[in-house]
Amino acid sequence: MKWTDQLTAAMHYNYHVADSLMALVEDKDLNWKPATGKNWMTVGQLLQHITEACGFCCNGFATGDWGMPEGAEMPEGESMLPPAEALKSVASVKEAREKLAADKKVALDLVQSVGEDRLE
Repeated sequence: MKWTDQLTAAMHYNYHVADSLMALVEDKDLNWKPATGKNWMTVGQLLQHITEACGFCCNGFATGDWGMPEGAEMPEGESMLPPAEALKSVASVKEAREKLAADKKVALDLVQSVGEDRLE
């Protein structure tokens, strides 16, 4: 099996798993986070994070551009990530699933654009 085939199959499988798990979440649960501990993301923030994880990394590998996604840049002089409460959140499960589908398209398109020769 070729690298592009392996990566494409793995992406289809893993995006399907992520989408299936998102489908189990209800909008009323998006603000939930553990009651104990510190700096936890809400479910909505976690879903937002998941929708930006794979396509972003594929773009970095394919283009060498590892810049942060739009709106996620750290302010000048900051050396730590912002606290969880400052992170973006999806407004609905529908939005999360749509963003996940868009991220999947980015990732799959980038694998194809890189091609088999560059993956060898």
